[in-house]
Amino acid sequence: MQVVTVIPTPGIDTKVSGVYEDTQVVPPEALPGGAILLRFIQSQYLTGAWPKTLKANWTEDLPNITTSEGARRVEQCYTAAQQRAGALIQQNNILQYGTDTTTWPASEQQRYAEMQRGLDFIHAMSAAQQSIVSQGVLNPCDDQYWPAPIDPIQL
Repeated sequence: MQVVTVIPTPGIDTKVSGVYEDTQVVPPEALPGGAILLRFIQSQYLTGAWPKTLKANWTEDLPNITTSEGARRVEQCYTAAQQRAGALIQQNNILQYGTDTTTWPASEQQRYAEMQRGLDFIHAMSAAQQSIVSQGVLNPCDDQYWPAPIDPIQL
């Protein structure tokens, strides 16, 4: 579930101006000025009839919200399907060429480097998630807290 709201004030219920399904793409430019888009795994933090309210205790779910936002950002650059394919490619290369990647054919070394670039991005996202949660950031979807996107991975 995606929820459009203003940056919440700690301890206060916040008016919600829009709710979207997870599958719907909501471009940032479509949001009202000053609005943010939070992504919830569950909708338990919304109450009331329309207009709905975001409960003050939504920050208790910040780890899940941050995980969801991080996964969305990773998926834009290094899809889950590519990650699975990369693991299979790497496993095949190890069986075929051994564990020393410097002895692999040049094309496979390039693919390995590309996969490593994706993994480095995933690690950077994980570190950002931990930082956001430890700081108690009230707008965990703000770009300033996340690593810059990388060019999409090409396997």
